Amino acid sequence: MLFHGLCSESVTTTLHYRNIFLKIINVKNRKNEFIRFGSFPHSYWSYSTFRAVLGFISYGKINLKVLSGKLYFYATAITSFTALGISKQGGFNAGHVFSLFILVLVTVAYWLHATKKSSTKARYFENFLWSFSFFLSLVPAVNETFTRVPIGHPLAKDINDPIIGQTLLVLFVLFIIVAVFQYFKQKKINTKLGAELKSRVQ
Repeated sequence: MLFHGLCSESVTTTLHYRNIFLKIINVKNRKNEFIRFGSFPHSYWSYSTFRAVLGFISYGKINLKVLSGKLYFYATAITSFTALGISKQGGFNAGHVFSLFILVLVTVAYWLHATKKSSTKARYFENFLWSFSFFLSLVPAVNETFTRVPIGHPLAKDINDPIIGQTLLVLFVLFIIVAVFQYFKQKKINTKLGAELKSRVQ
């Protein structure tokens, strides 16, 4: 029930971004088009997801040393921070918890990157936090897409539809695989760095 609550609130949150966008660019004549096709309700998450995928392809992780990693951090942080003030229900609720958790993940990961540059052990935690935040960011993306696409005949009736749960399960399994891959890749890098440091000392 809590997971469904998180999903429900995250969908409500993404709809808010569409309304903000329409007000900012003042395109009233295209408002119905955006509502019909849902072209913007998930733009921040879509952008951060795109950047994360680039990082995974290029480096096997979200790399804050390069532009794609930095943009992923900023896009995700802005989305999560903004979502804290949005909810279809009054008071602090599951949607706020979801957004706050993602914000905490990326903040801690950024802190590790900025303050623990020389710590090889910190890289394990940093890599995991970036990947976990990415997985959680996919939850509202899947909910929004499956309940709106294709237009008129969406893949899912609502967030409780089995296809959404099955898709999220597949994504979770992929996240575990990626996390394991990153662990062993980082271990190999750390071993190499350790050997180089040892050779310099000798």
